[in-house]
Parts: sequence; C-alpha cells; structure tokens
Amino acid sequence: MSRASSWSVRSPYGRRFQARTPAVIPLAGLKAVFRSDPAYTIDLTELSGRTRRAKYPRHRDPDDEHAPFFTSAQLSDFTLDILNAAADEHEFQTYQSARLPQARKDLGTAQANTASRDEALENFRKVCAWQKNNPRRKTVLAGLDEERRRWQQLTGKMPPR
Repeated sequence: MSRASSWSVRSPYGRRFQARTPAVIPLAGLKAVFRSDPAYTIDLTELSGRTRRAKYPRHRDPDDEHAPFFTSAQLSDFTLDILNAAADEHEFQTYQSARLPQARKDLGTAQANTASRDEALENFRKVCAWQKNNPRRKTVLAGLDEERRRWQQLTGKMPPR
C-alpha cells in the first residue's frame, strides 16, 4: 500500500499541487512532473521525448546509515525553486521581444560613443611621441645597456631590456 506524504506547493501560476497528484509544469521547453509516492521523484521530459528522472528517497536505507533522505519540506522547497525558475523563464521569454529593440539601441549608442577611447588613444600617442623624441633618451638607454652588460659580467645572465 502506498503512503502519500503531506506536502503541497502553490505554483507561481496560482495552481496548488498536492502530494497525491503529480504536478506537471512547463519549464523552458521541458515538462516537469513531480511525484511523491512511493519516493519523491522528478521526471523531466525534453521536447525530443527523452525523459530523465531524479529520485529523492523519503526514508533512510536501513543498510546504509549514511545514505541521504529527504523530508517533505525539503522537497517542497526544491519544487518551489523549480517552479519559480520556470516563472522567471516564462516572464523573461514574454518580455524579451519587447525589451530587445531598446537593448539593441542602447548597444549601438554605447558602441558609437567612442569619444573617451579616442581621447585616451590620442593622449597615448602624444606620450609615446614625447618619449621617443626626448633628448635624454639616447643617454639613458646607453646607461641602461652599460649596466646590463655589467650585470651580465657579475651573474652570467643578461637581464631583459
């Protein structure tokens, strides 16, 4: 004789699911079926018809004291998480087409707004040109090369420039 648990969940769509009734919800192109007899199970069926099952034992196996088991409250919380994710996905899909034109417009505006980048590149070019034309540059580089050779004589290795 199967024993029904006492959990029940109200979906974000307003529907209440009882333990004895398999709960079926649409979930991002999947069909999710929640059952609680004789063990807590969740069947996810893909559009292709392929089904995957997750089992959550209600009682600990007497032969394995370390095996996990799940209470009706834990399953109810997990079910609510899945139902809320389905509602979030449904809301996203519903409003995606309405938000997409504005998002594309914002992206175009951001990509077209290159003033800061152009200013930074111009400053970078000016600094590079100034450094390249600095009259002290040849003297400093010659001193650097001399110190690198001295380092090589002391250590046997030439440091990077």
